[in-house]
Amino acid sequence: KNLGFWPFRRNSTRSYHRDLKSITKKLMDAAFADSDTNKSGYLEWEEIVPMMKVFFFVSRLDMMDYMMESVPVDQINATTQALAHEWFGNVTEETYKEEARAFIQKIDKDGDGKISKKELEDAFANLTNEFNKTPVTAEQFISYLSYYTGSLYRIGLLDGDCLAETQLLQILDKSKDPKEAIAAVMAYIKALRKKAKKAAKRS
Repeated sequence: KNLGFWPFRRNSTRSYHRDLKSITKKLMDAAFADSDTNKSGYLEWEEIVPMMKVFFFVSRLDMMDYMMESVPVDQINATTQALAHEWFGNVTEETYKEEARAFIQKIDKDGDGKISKKELEDAFANLTNEFNKTPVTAEQFISYLSYYTGSLYRIGLLDGDCLAETQLLQILDKSKDPKEAIAAVMAYIKALRKKAKKAAKRS
């Protein structure tokens, strides 16, 4: 019986390949179900626009952090303020709608104007293909899981509880124990499922 070792020999190094595929699928399923507020089985316009509010700010904050790495220390504050004014000073609802249109155009492969879970999974395939056929060490497992979770957060697909999401990402960034990482993500998935069930009962 395969117990998760790779290759399948007694003295092989433990591989987290199966664990990684399982937990990322569970996280995607829970996040999609939570974002699908009208329970249509799709992400539709009225659900995608709010997601883009998170995407707009998080993506630009990431860009700002990256740019600050090459800015002299004595110029960081002034540069940050200038970028913040340029990027966030004139944000309107139309800004988010423009992001939503671009997001749908990129992800929606059948052109029906909405996004299925399969289409979203396909868009994330580049994150999962890397570990589909190779052994995954404990260190790689945590790194992949952190990046995958962070990517869902950056497109606004998680539940909008910034504190919970930040705490989860901090645990994944600092953890060196796969069991700790799995426990943190599973606790978050459980909270997403509970939230989705409550929303379904109200609808």
